[in-house]
Amino acid sequence: MSAAAKYWAGAIASDAAVFGAFYLWQFESSKGASNVFTFLMWAVIAHRIFMSFVGNRTHFERLPRPNGFGTYHWVSEFAIICCMAWAGMFWCAGLYTFATLAIEGARNRELRDSKAGSA
Repeated sequence: MSAAAKYWAGAIASDAAVFGAFYLWQFESSKGASNVFTFLMWAVIAHRIFMSFVGNRTHFERLPRPNGFGTYHWVSEFAIICCMAWAGMFWCAGLYTFATLAIEGARNRELRDSKAGSA
């Protein structure tokens, strides 16, 4: 399996887990699915905020995004944020939005030169 196919498969599988848990929570009234969805969202927020502080372009270049993935990514992120807002998880939706933008900023941030700024 190619690297691009693995990237797509991972993204689709993780989105299926998130949207599946959301569906079971909201439309099938599963308390367990509510717990899974909430845990996944807070775990993603924590991971993205952490990675936005320590990551930079060189970190993310190890596993580059395949062609055409950007559109899928932003549509699915927007849908997840809308799902959280619809469910009344406003703090979570706001922090998820912030964390998503922060990690995208880290993807484009250059590696700091340790000698920069020294006279």
